[in-house]
Amino acid sequence: LDFRFLATGTQVGLSVARISVPRFSSGVAVKTETGSPWIALGTAWMLAPQFMITNHHVINARLANEAPAAPEDFKRQAQESFVEFDFDSADSVTVQIKVASVIASSKDLDYAIVRLQSDPGRRSLRLRPSRIEFTPATYLPVNIIQHPRGLPKRIAVRNNLLTGAEARSAER
Repeated sequence: LDFRFLATGTQVGLSVARISVPRFSSGVAVKTETGSPWIALGTAWMLAPQFMITNHHVINARLANEAPAAPEDFKRQAQESFVEFDFDSADSVTVQIKVASVIASSKDLDYAIVRLQSDPGRRSLRLRPSRIEFTPATYLPVNIIQHPRGLPKRIAVRNNLLTGAEARSAER
């Protein structure tokens, strides 16, 4: 790989944050067995100034076998969330910004776009301008910068070939 691969990855990584989402049920904050708040952790990426995208299931803050959050709980969970930039190791000094609201989401496409209360001054990540056309010989490497299970930032760069995708589109 060209050296620029590492430099670009470092720049992209600055726009990736951990998101912490408190769980609500019928408008009440849910607690764990120890009495601490029940928090879902995930990854969010800068989409535009003051806007980030994450997975719907992160904002939903429910286990796989549970019913989805009621619409008001989903909205409240987003509004009570915050993102942490620069959580690269356990002893990192992070930049925390509260989420103001969820502005768009789709359970089927598993995305949620949130507006932050302030602009973190991080670059928006570029989206691929054209659709990927798959053939039987398509093997596209996908590198992922993420906070798996809320851990400090990690990268996935091995065993990362995308070989197919479902042909679904967003509902309007």
